[in-house]
Amino acid sequence: MTKPWEAERVVDPELARRLIRAQAPGIAAEQIELLGAGWDNTVYRVDGEWVFRFPRRQIGARLIAIELAILPRIAGRLPAPIPNPVWAGEPTPDYPWPFAGYRYLPGEPASHLDLGDEGRAALAEPLGRFLAALHALPIAELVALGLPPDTLGRFDLDRRIPQAREQLGRALHLGLI
Repeated sequence: MTKPWEAERVVDPELARRLIRAQAPGIAAEQIELLGAGWDNTVYRVDGEWVFRFPRRQIGARLIAIELAILPRIAGRLPAPIPNPVWAGEPTPDYPWPFAGYRYLPGEPASHLDLGDEGRAALAEPLGRFLAALHALPIAELVALGLPPDTLGRFDLDRRIPQAREQLGRALHLGLI
């Protein structure tokens, strides 16, 4: 049995280059820089202006397909840029799954920043606006586009509210809030 973090299919820079050149006309794919490889995807920055995500496992392929259907429909409806697929790669004999190409969004992940109290406070309002807009999107519309059901019970408030209270109590006890 494979470990869940091991790739079922490795996409090295050369395979990425071949797939991009074959399916994304106009992209030279001269420069390919590995941005990262997680459980589900290998991600490359291509020619400095594109990001291509290649699933490493079947589950990642299912998630890419959902993103390809949903992200273009919501991108213009949110108050901050999000990845918006420009290229939708198809499976080939060399690679069994769809993949996606997006314009590169410059910036740093918030988890990599040392913001301090003032910096975090300054982000609260724009983050709140973004989350409010995201959560205001009609679920029925997203489900019709392929959003899967909530199999993890994320919206089971009878279960989540006591968990949240416990976590907040722990954070309060530790002096984190």
